Amino acid sequence: MYKTIHLEKDVFEDVYFYNLKSSKSPLLNLFYEQTDLWTLLYASIQDEILLKLIVFNLEFNIAPVHTFIKYYESELNNHNLNRFHKQCIGYHVAFLLATLGYKKTKRIYRKDAIIKYGSFFEKIAL
Repeated sequence: MYKTIHLEKDVFEDVYFYNLKSSKSPLLNLFYEQTDLWTLLYASIQDEILLKLIVFNLEFNIAPVHTFIKYYESELNNHNLNRFHKQCIGYHVAFLLATLGYKKTKRIYRKDAIIKYGSFFEKIAL
């Protein structure tokens, strides 16, 4: 069954930035330098349709990072993504799901994707 997401955008953004700033993620570099890629990632924090699509696709065994790169495919093609940028996108998606109350469970490989390895997440039971 489709799981609904109820979130307050301000609270969601605050929790995301708390997770980001308390980490040692390479994503912090993009955040502090305010790069074009960071602008795209920041916009995705506020994109409720994307967040719902990520959670929905988890039910069909589609890794959230693969949903993210497909959703923003045209924008990401404009960036010259190197390994560092791909890692940052992976961390970003992981922070989005951690903020929604999910934890990482396993990784999969997808040959035809910009980012080959993607993690699956499951909801943390309270």
